[in-house]
Amino acid sequence: MEIRRLESDKEIGLALDLAERVFDAVNAPAYSAEGVDSFHGCLMMFRIFPVLEYWGCFAEGRLVGMLGNNGTQITLLFVDPLWQGRGVGRALIQDGFDQVKAFPGSVPFYVKCGFEATSEVENEDGIEYVMMERI
Repeated sequence: MEIRRLESDKEIGLALDLAERVFDAVNAPAYSAEGVDSFHGCLMMFRIFPVLEYWGCFAEGRLVGMLGNNGTQITLLFVDPLWQGRGVGRALIQDGFDQVKAFPGSVPFYVKCGFEATSEVENEDGIEYVMMERI
């Protein structure tokens, strides 16, 4: 596996495509229509305005995981379902990230990686998340 910062518009587009595919397959079924629309709206905004820094995990010649952050907080973390459980997510969050807005279903993963919840489930425009910090 290779972890590296994504610089080109093409690579960032591939990362956001991966995030959308994984969200639609894994997370969206648990969300309201408002939450799904809000998430897709956020992805559209990220495509237009480069407000995040993106990192990718490459394996077997393709992007299998992505992380988007605002400098200190993980905002997006998605791993291809075929690659989940293989250390991709853990490798992406290793360095320098002490806060995360976690989808409720991903809380156990972040706990295993040394984070703890600092809030109950919160809801912003239909998107549920739990604030977490590295301990």
